[in-house]
Amino acid sequence: MDEGSTLLTSTSSVFKRLHWIYLIGYFLAEAGNSLPNSYRYVLYDSYGITRPTIELFYVTFFGSSLFIGTFTTSLADLYGRRWGCLLSGFFYASSYILFNFSLTWILIISNIIGGIANAFYTTAFEAWIIQEHRERLLDDQSLKLILRNAYFGVAIISILTAIIAQFLVKIGGETVPFNVAVVLFIIAMIFIRIFWSENYGIRETNVSTSFISTFRILRADPRIIVLGLCIAFFETAFAIFSIECTPALLITQYRTADRKLLPFGFILAFFMILGMLGTLVFYPLAKYIRIQSYLIIIFLLATIGLIGPVIFPHSFIPILIGFLLFNFCVGIYQPSMSMLRSVYIPDEIRVTAMCFIRVPQLILMLIILLGHFSISTVFIICISLSLLAMIGMILLRNLKMPQERACAVEAQILLDKPSSFSIDLKYPQISATSSSSFIPQHTTNSADDNSLTSTMINEQTASTLNEK
Repeated sequence: MDEGSTLLTSTSSVFKRLHWIYLIGYFLAEAGNSLPNSYRYVLYDSYGITRPTIELFYVTFFGSSLFIGTFTTSLADLYGRRWGCLLSGFFYASSYILFNFSLTWILIISNIIGGIANAFYTTAFEAWIIQEHRERLLDDQSLKLILRNAYFGVAIISILTAIIAQFLVKIGGETVPFNVAVVLFIIAMIFIRIFWSENYGIRETNVSTSFISTFRILRADPRIIVLGLCIAFFETAFAIFSIECTPALLITQYRTADRKLLPFGFILAFFMILGMLGTLVFYPLAKYIRIQSYLIIIFLLATIGLIGPVIFPHSFIPILIGFLLFNFCVGIYQPSMSMLRSVYIPDEIRVTAMCFIRVPQLILMLIILLGHFSISTVFIICISLSLLAMIGMILLRNLKMPQERACAVEAQILLDKPSSFSIDLKYPQISATSSSSFIPQHTTNSADDNSLTSTMINEQTASTLNEK
């Protein structure tokens, strides 16, 4: 039977309900996450904390995400992705409450908790929506639509929260955005608990078996490794940019007496506007161009956007223009990479695999932050990482599906068995609906095509793209 004929489209009532309950819950959590962002560094500075100590806080944050979050978030595959989303809100709210205290050791504890929250936040939400999408038999275009709307909404929320944060700080000081964020996370947790269903990865196993299964999958398919390195390189550059963009802009006004000249809330809002425009560009790009192809250009443009602090360290306008270009590229990158993760990473171990993929990213970030490099050196490193991501995407574009796995997929199709995952399998299975995201969506099979051949072509798409 032609599997594509059983898939529901974005006009179905099933899609519409899933679409809205996910966006509402995710947007509430994102509002809580975004509201304090533009004043985190400024809050530390208002407490009289020096830049090396602030970098120590970020080291603590990412170290916690690496050494604690990597293992705790993998439990979401066993005990539920909704459970992971709820824990993300709980840990974030707990962390933000502690930002009301200026004591260094309390802020360190806050960042430890925040690192765990970040690990859940960056894995559980995406894993939940992809699994729900698959379980409801929705087509590939509907997933692209959900991701496009999610990241577009995130950009709008980031703009609004940056502006709101600007006024909240004027009214009550730098801690007010953190306290309002706590309320938003509580509302998000209540909504998710009521309206979201639970989904799981491998429930009939334990944590160690889940880790072993994930290692087997990573070893069996080098494309996942290359994808993970692309993510690690670029998202490290993005995370370091998020930390260092504020001091990079502050340097431009050291020649003036007014350190509060720059409205960082409004500047962040402009960054998010460019990111929002990037998410709008994503959907037509992904519809007509292979994701691996246009991401190569996006990484190159992002690299250009980061050269401002290196070439023009004291010029505000060139640095700001470059940062705007970089955020535009990030807006395209985020939903595009979510689509690639949905294709390459099996649903059953999605959270665990995403945690493993984050390990090199977090290690790189710790090395950079512990190095206490100058601003220009930091951005040279970010430029290098963005170029490495581009090289990785070129390699990924040309990698074929492993031969053993391709044979397994073909045998599965000929035996007419549903796609599934078992911890005893050497190679994971990827569904036909996932594979279709690799090809331009205006290319379709004719009505006279044999259904078995159509399914086999979809399953083999990822391994044959380089021949097109």
